[in-house]
Amino acid sequence: MGHKKVTPIFITGYERSGTTLLRRLVSMHPDLDNDIVHEPKKELMQANTREAAVALMTKKDTKTGSFISPEAGIKIPYTSVHGADKWRTQYTRLFPDARVLHIVRDPVYAINSQVTTFGKNWQECFSRYFFCVPEVVEDLKGRACTIVYEKLVNDPERAVKLLYDWMGGNASAEHIHKVCTTQEPWKHNGRMMPGLRYFNCIKNSSTLVLNQSQVERINKEKAKHAFLTTGVEDGLL
Repeated sequence: MGHKKVTPIFITGYERSGTTLLRRLVSMHPDLDNDIVHEPKKELMQANTREAAVALMTKKDTKTGSFISPEAGIKIPYTSVHGADKWRTQYTRLFPDARVLHIVRDPVYAINSQVTTFGKNWQECFSRYFFCVPEVVEDLKGRACTIVYEKLVNDPERAVKLLYDWMGGNASAEHIHKVCTTQEPWKHNGRMMPGLRYFNCIKNSSTLVLNQSQVERINKEKAKHAFLTTGVEDGLL
């Protein structure tokens, strides 16, 4: 199961940083046989072998008609350093040929999205973001490729081309354009591609609910972290 050209991908990132969008895009690589599995925390920790992981997590997505499999990869966001390390370590133990993608989003919009989506306290989100993300970025140096969410949404076709080049195999400009613009599931070489579905388009669409003083406080802390202001050393974008 799965083409040899494309190794399994472990997708991670702080909560509300774009891991779901990245999962969709990675899943539509033309040389994958299946979609990336969505947040299989329980199944991942239950599996003792690669074969057990495949048996536990491989299934058909009833909404899109496409198959998902951990041999394509999995996506799990984090809100703690321990969680980020635990899930990545377990997956790469079961799939030692896997590579890691880490997506980082501007903290103003990541925190804002946590507040608007889950009703979380902004101060708690602020503390968690700046406790987790810098440490995870440091821990993943040399072990992961990092994508900056804002660069992905600002020029999605360029970003997806770079992403697919990093993954390996071949993707035409026509395929990449379809990946970035098609909402509904579509067929490619007999395989159902999931489409963007509820993403109307690839963009930074959060409406800010944080007030000016909260945004200023986040930006003041953000300025202390070079990877948020000048880019990530091992970043793809």
